[in-house]
Amino acid sequence: MSVTTDEKKPFKKLVILDVNGLLGYKCGKDEIFDDSLPRQKLEFYDFIERPGVKPFIDKLLEKYQIAIFTSATFYNYEGIIKKLLTPEQVKSMTFRWYRDKTRHDREANILGLEKYSTVKVLQDLFDNPVYNRDDEFNSTNTILCDDCPIKTRHNPPENVIIVEGFKGDPQDTYLEDLPDLIDQRFLELSSN
Repeated sequence: MSVTTDEKKPFKKLVILDVNGLLGYKCGKDEIFDDSLPRQKLEFYDFIERPGVKPFIDKLLEKYQIAIFTSATFYNYEGIIKKLLTPEQVKSMTFRWYRDKTRHDREANILGLEKYSTVKVLQDLFDNPVYNRDDEFNSTNTILCDDCPIKTRHNPPENVIIVEGFKGDPQDTYLEDLPDLIDQRFLELSSN
């Protein structure tokens, strides 16, 4: 019996990245930051790029599939992503999910959050007939990196890495070490 190419294909590991807090910082137009940090001037706010974003993405792409999952709208963040990353990096993304793929946080009122707060649920990806039609993604090969534990609390903790949020420090080196943390988490997932 011969094995088809699809049957031989190993499932890749998927790293899903938040944007604000991980790859940069959304700030007010009047907030002052070091001029060495790339700043995108937008209509209602600005976006400060975290040092090392492009090398960080390149390093991840050597081993993993990469996706974006932000609770911001397509309108507000698609332009940021296209300026933040190289065209090749954007093209290499497995998917880019925006606010319309999050869930309304039904506990927002109880937790004292804004009434429009959202949560990111990995099961929505795992069950998605379009983005996961081949059942490639599951809890053994998917990690969500986000700086907000409240938005990720409905996921198994082993599938989430809560990152140190970026606040505009030009000396920030967090993204240099994050790939090692991701590698370690995938090792832990594979040993369970």
